[in-house]
Amino acid sequence: MISGLYYQTIVRNVFSGETEFYIIPDSGYNIETKNGLLRCRGKIGIIVKNMPIELEGNYKNNEYIVSSSRIPTCSKESTFRLLNYIDDSITPHQKEVIANTVNNDLLGFMDEAEKRNILIKALSSKKTLLDLANGTASNETVAHFNKIVTIVDKIIITTEKLLNQEELVRQLMIYGVDIGKIEMLCNKGIDLKKIISNPYMILLPFGIPITAAEMVAYNNDDMDDFDIRRLCGFVYDSLNYVKERGDTCCEFQDLLKIVNNRIEYYGTSRSMKVIYSKSMLHLCIRELKKYMEIHVINNEALVYFNSVWKEEISAVENIKRIQTAKKPIMSDVSIRKIEEKFGITYNEQQKNAFKAMDSSGIKILTGPPGSGKTSVIRGFIEYFAKNKNFKLAATTGMAAKVMTEACHFSAETVNKMLELRLFGESVTGKNLNNPIDADLIIVDEVSMLGLQLFSALLKAVKSGSILLLVGDEDQLQSVDYGNVLHDLINSGIIEVYRLTEILRQDGTIRENGIRINNGNCNLITDDSFIVKHFDSDKEAVTALLKDTKGISGEREILSPTKIFKKYGTNYLNRVLQPRGSEVLVAYGDTEYRLHDKIVMTKNNYDKNYINGDLGEIIGYKNGILQVQFHNKVVDIFREDMCNMSLAYAITIHKSQGSEFDEVYIILQDSVSSMLTRRLLYTSVTRARKKVVVYDVNDCINKAISNTNDNFRKTGWKNIKNIFAKNFHI
Repeated sequence: MISGLYYQTIVRNVFSGETEFYIIPDSGYNIETKNGLLRCRGKIGIIVKNMPIELEGNYKNNEYIVSSSRIPTCSKESTFRLLNYIDDSITPHQKEVIANTVNNDLLGFMDEAEKRNILIKALSSKKTLLDLANGTASNETVAHFNKIVTIVDKIIITTEKLLNQEELVRQLMIYGVDIGKIEMLCNKGIDLKKIISNPYMILLPFGIPITAAEMVAYNNDDMDDFDIRRLCGFVYDSLNYVKERGDTCCEFQDLLKIVNNRIEYYGTSRSMKVIYSKSMLHLCIRELKKYMEIHVINNEALVYFNSVWKEEISAVENIKRIQTAKKPIMSDVSIRKIEEKFGITYNEQQKNAFKAMDSSGIKILTGPPGSGKTSVIRGFIEYFAKNKNFKLAATTGMAAKVMTEACHFSAETVNKMLELRLFGESVTGKNLNNPIDADLIIVDEVSMLGLQLFSALLKAVKSGSILLLVGDEDQLQSVDYGNVLHDLINSGIIEVYRLTEILRQDGTIRENGIRINNGNCNLITDDSFIVKHFDSDKEAVTALLKDTKGISGEREILSPTKIFKKYGTNYLNRVLQPRGSEVLVAYGDTEYRLHDKIVMTKNNYDKNYINGDLGEIIGYKNGILQVQFHNKVVDIFREDMCNMSLAYAITIHKSQGSEFDEVYIILQDSVSSMLTRRLLYTSVTRARKKVVVYDVNDCINKAISNTNDNFRKTGWKNIKNIFAKNFHI
């Protein structure tokens, strides 16, 4: 057994709690240290610098292998050290009094009732207490007493926190909650007592799975199957599942089915099986009114999270505002002069698209790659650059880079244009009171725009401006919830300009993209478009790894899935990652090295990264990774690493908005049910020069034939009917 003071965390596995760390060991141990530090390794809780720690284990090869850890207690020395950690202003006499009062067991004492008064009495003289009771105490006596009370309160708060954290870590790690989530709970001041009071509604909003909440409730409470807290927990979990699959709402009857399916699958067996009725679901939704409500629209009962409902309503109201404030913009657009400027000739569809510039409001320009969207945009810019302010933006950093290069004007991400600063629902920056200073705002790759960001964008568009939304309606839906582009196109209240004529037919890749989109399985193969056929996923993966070994430059491997057992991106990244350089940091089961390719998997506007951003690790200092994205360097702290993964292979969804010279696409038979025409079309159109498809059991033709994309459930179609009479367009 070794005791000492905790010094520093080196690496922590957020899933297992396995930690490498340094301590400053006490004297008297026959061990070697480096600069007074002992390197240790094992499962520990949340420990901070200078906290006393006691370890049990074995010393091997200049390293202490920990089998168990605890906060030292049950001795006068350990009590003194804890008091030093809590407040170094506590005098030796006070420490002695406290140690005697608690029988040398500070943490044990802290579980007893009336502990505050006992300590206050122990540290105060009888005369002080008597004078205070009689009201005869001097100002000096009162000040001294208040100082004692402050010390006692600090001891109570700190020790309770230590006890709670130790037990919280122990319990939640048993149920599979990663240490990163536990640290987040602790930082929010959430202790085990609060969690046990209602594990469902404390844990679920933090992204902790329902299975963990079930186990906490099952083992720490006398909660029965029909406890309202449990029933509400599964309703919240089910609506969150709906949101994560991309829907903004759920029809009441469908939600009832989902709730019953999820409680049957994830619920811990107790006394009897719970089956939700309509009345029970209504009761739970009423109990959860802080989070969700039912909105009846055109006789359809739709269940929404309150935040998502506000976003939909806000978006519709701002569409109404922007569209009803229409005004003439371009009196006479000389398309001929623009053609002469760029040395091009617009076709009739492109010329028609210039009508979008006749007046302000929201407009949509859609078409496949090669249909001339960029040429039209350059024409719009040519006019506005001379007369009015304009802004160019895209939904991802890579898409913004592509837009900048194509249009010869600087483009930025939507979140940067909006100056979004805060993570989550609360957003500041550009808004109704501080709109974007531009008469023309062009946003590219709008198929990737989710409801939350689109709602924020609309708030920032000033009345009288043109908002031109550009995208390919045949690409995949956004990663975030909502179906913005599709809903807007089908609303009937937005001007839509379609470019269907392909102007650049000089490549097999582009031609095959057209054929795929048209449902034609007769694809052209040549040196730029190669299809390899295999009988099993394993054979295809083996060939893929062989073909891509040592290939450098702008190339990417795309898979429909990330699931490890299905040879998805998780597996591919493990085997593709170069192993030559030193490990900078480990997070979970992933080791990150210098020059590793990474992709961000969530939005964090405060930290200046968004879902889908691709980058390269260029450095590591003081526990912080430096990642180079296309036009920025971002510091990735440990708490951000849960939003990051390797990107030697990425999912097709994550590739949206990006372009690569070469694209290697694996179509696994094990996930053939999720292969659709839209998915294949999106993957093929990511390549500039070369596509290689690894086709298992004719998955390529299965994908082309599968048009069963599950279009997302949103309330827009019906909500817009409420406002339709107010649109005069």
